[in-house]
Amino acid sequence: MDQGVAGLLGAAVGGAIGVIGSVSAAWLAGRGQRRSQHEQWLRQVRRDAYAHFVACLHRVGRVVGETSNAALQGRPVPDGWPEEMTQAGEALSAVMLEGPDEIYELALEVFHLAQEWWYALQYEYGNPSPEDTYHQTPSTDIGAATEMFLQAASRVLRASDQGLLSAPPRT
Repeated sequence: MDQGVAGLLGAAVGGAIGVIGSVSAAWLAGRGQRRSQHEQWLRQVRRDAYAHFVACLHRVGRVVGETSNAALQGRPVPDGWPEEMTQAGEALSAVMLEGPDEIYELALEVFHLAQEWWYALQYEYGNPSPEDTYHQTPSTDIGAATEMFLQAASRVLRASDQGLLSAPPRT
């Protein structure tokens, strides 16, 4: 084989290997960047869902407290379901969708606690219907339960910040 042809052949093979290496490196870098951007997006969506749920819980806690104080002063407890509770239920749905499961389960516990507080108020100070059963006032404060949810949500968000997210959102 002529030295010129061998040189050209060597340059072509080396160039092909270089191109393949460059394309592979760019593909891997792009894949890593897409994953990183997706994790950041998921973290932000979860943060928004958790924050909205907590804001709704604070409003529910305020309504329960104000209604309880009003009832103690002899004012009637309104019938029905407060709008703040409906909003908290809608926010709970977003937490369920975004997950992870352990956060949703904790959020559901806090929501049920808020419901129990409202039912207890209705039963004790409202106008319960004959089919209503007795609702005991829960021993856990809504604020304390919300704080437990916040701590767990914070752990999930920190874990996602460190790339430890493994569970995909619920579908």
